[in-house]
Amino acid sequence: MGFCTVRVGRPFVISVLALLAGAHAASAQSEILDRQRVRVYLAIVAQCRSGRLNLAVPQALELPGLEATIAALTRLEPVIVSAATSSGDIEWRDVDAAILLHTATAGVAAQSLRPATADGHLRAAIALTNWRDRIDAARARQGEPPVAPAMNRRDWILGTIVMFTQVGERGRAAILADDAAKRFPRDAQIQLAAGAVDELRIHLDSGVSPRVLLSNAADRYRAALAAAPGLREAALRFGRVLALQGHYAEGALQLERVLSASPDVRIGYLARLFMGAELERRGQWTDATAQYGAAVSALPEAQAARTALAFALCHAGRADEARTIVDAGLLPGFPRGPLDDPFVAYKFGPMIDAQALFLGLFKSVAR
Repeated sequence: MGFCTVRVGRPFVISVLALLAGAHAASAQSEILDRQRVRVYLAIVAQCRSGRLNLAVPQALELPGLEATIAALTRLEPVIVSAATSSGDIEWRDVDAAILLHTATAGVAAQSLRPATADGHLRAAIALTNWRDRIDAARARQGEPPVAPAMNRRDWILGTIVMFTQVGERGRAAILADDAAKRFPRDAQIQLAAGAVDELRIHLDSGVSPRVLLSNAADRYRAALAAAPGLREAALRFGRVLALQGHYAEGALQLERVLSASPDVRIGYLARLFMGAELERRGQWTDATAQYGAAVSALPEAQAARTALAFALCHAGRADEARTIVDAGLLPGFPRGPLDDPFVAYKFGPMIDAQALFLGLFKSVAR
């Protein structure tokens, strides 16, 4: 991703260094919070704001003493509130940029199989977000307006949930998803994303029973559809979850509604696939082959439907037809990449463009 342009606000730097100077004088153990470290941290944030995310993220990945630096920043509340009230020129876009930088770095660390680093940066982003909220809440109690317009918090939460889900980090996505579902009860996309996190965690050793996760997912998809009845992906996922819960008739009804209304070929393909699976579960092999066949017709290159169709044809006593389908799929020129099958993408979260969300967020902190 590439974005933005700007500088680190001088009043913000002075406030940070003033606090660190006081902390250093108070204790010899505050060596980890030296001025140079904070200068390095703020310089990395400045690179993020100037559109050099490709330089900022690798440096943030190797930033030493991350949690100690964030702890120093969060202790700045009295200094920042006082300065903001008196001058109003604190560079709050630096704080928002730092939140985005830590989020992007957490995503890269997760993909690079560095779980401790990913957790540290995600905690840093959440800590700075909560810090900003506390300062604005304190000002509101005093009848003061927010220190500055905040970046779109909803887009940050949604983008972060989707980002972690799409890279297979559903446990980290769940850290934000549970709170987001409560904070935005009528936001259809937030509810869809939170529901997908629960649905896709049922095969993980998450410490939460699959029954509870499916129940949570169903509730969130139900809330998404209440807020946006036309959100077909929510209906699709709701239908599948209902079937997994054993509510087969209700699940089939949802999937049939999706088929009758969605113009998206991917949604239609998945609905056919899930309906075929339910018919297969009932032993209705002829009807299952019809659904799987329709899915293959919609997306001939998708392997999940072709494999399911061959399996169902065998059980329906049509082994020769099944063999023909399998043989065709094994031909050298036949497409077989994972991107050709929406069922693969389905297991990595909702069809929400996280990159577009973050593009807008990074632009909002530029100047």
